[in-house]
Parts: sequence; structure tokens; C-alpha cells
Amino acid sequence: MIGTIRKGRGKGIGNKITRKLIAEALHNNCKNCVLHASQLGENIYKRLGFISYGEIGTFSSSQKA
Repeated sequence: MIGTIRKGRGKGIGNKITRKLIAEALHNNCKNCVLHASQLGENIYKRLGFISYGEIGTFSSSQKA
């Protein structure tokens, strides 16, 4: 999971971390790279060539089991 604190956003930190991880995956001969992105991170990944494949819902319940 990649994230930055609010005052660290917009400085290219997420981009650099993601590029490093992609380079490591390529070095290890990985053929595919898949991630789950929040709306905050979506544009970073799109700029790096990722395309949206679908959505994952988040659910919560206030009821106790």
C-alpha cells in the first residue's frame, strides 16, 4: 500500500515509489502489474500507463455479529 500524508501530496512521492516498484517487478521478470487504487491515487497510475479494469466496493455495517 502506497500513501503519503496530506502535506506530502503533489510532490511526486507516490509516483517515484510506484516507478521503483514497477522497475523491481520488471527486474524480476514479472509479466503483469496489477494494483488497487483509491480515487486519490488513480491519476498517478493512469499517468504511468495503468488502465482501469473495474471497481471494488467497500462496505461496512454498524450491526454487531
